[in-house]
Amino acid sequence: QKLKDEDPVEAMELLEIVLRAGAAEHEENALALVRDLRRKQSQIRDLTAEADKAMADGQPEKALEAWRGVLRVIPRHGTALEQAQKLEQFIEDFQRRWAEAIHLMDRAQFEEANKQLRDCLELIPQREETNEMLKTCRRRAEKFVAAFNQASSSAKQTLLLDAQKYANIALSQAPESPAALAFADELSKTLKRTEQLVNHAYSQLPRAEF
Repeated sequence: QKLKDEDPVEAMELLEIVLRAGAAEHEENALALVRDLRRKQSQIRDLTAEADKAMADGQPEKALEAWRGVLRVIPRHGTALEQAQKLEQFIEDFQRRWAEAIHLMDRAQFEEANKQLRDCLELIPQREETNEMLKTCRRRAEKFVAAFNQASSSAKQTLLLDAQKYANIALSQAPESPAALAFADELSKTLKRTEQLVNHAYSQLPRAEF
């Protein structure tokens, strides 16, 4: 009874020994258990094959669900417990690296983000989504650098509205970039001071003597 929830193969072997030994008082229960274990063993073979295929296809989440399916059939199945634990850690590591890559891109730390995505690709080479995110990372880096450089250049030429436009483009690619946020904040203050000076100048026009 204990083994049927841990190792159905070993449980069936023991039951077959019982049947061969001619233990008549246990024969009915033993036969029922053997039939049940054979059915469960067939389910486990299918689920194990599903898990293997999912891993080959780069789908660890689907593989984990298959191993959890084994555990629903045999709650203390040794291999399933081990594989489920390994996959949970594997998926957690992948998701942590993926989330960190997104965070790094938002901060304009594109080289570090690229490294995290490369690690993700090494973990699951078949996942096309990672290749697409690597391309996105490169595109965002290029757009950010170009826009931020243009914003800086415009600010030096006192083309403040142009500088603001390019700063906003840079922030659209890296909304948490400390450098871009500081630049935009300082630019906003400069524009406000400029507006105040212009308004003051206009207010003095009626009293001006030409």
